[in-house]
Amino acid sequence: MPLLLEAADAAGIDPRITTTCSRLVRSPNHKGQHAADLICFARLQTVMAGYRYCVMQTAERLVPYFKRFEFYETGRWTEDSIAGCLQTMILDTKLDPIRNRRIEVA
Repeated sequence: MPLLLEAADAAGIDPRITTTCSRLVRSPNHKGQHAADLICFARLQTVMAGYRYCVMQTAERLVPYFKRFEFYETGRWTEDSIAGCLQTMILDTKLDPIRNRRIEVA
């Protein structure tokens, strides 16, 4: 988790209003049909717990997908022995929980 908090600090984000979700990745054999639900759940939990930012790592191939959900790239990469190359992403929820919004995930 220190790496995630370092990324938040480098982005000028106050750690007191930041939550971390260590990583969201999927097996290459899994279609990922529930990834959108998991990302929305992480966002909702961030807001409901009183945080504004969520810092999470994801696999390189999922970075474009996360960007559709308003995460932005930090450029900080790590190598995980199981999940492979992971980028730290940051979401600014603006305290908007995504309850009734529809996000295009095409």
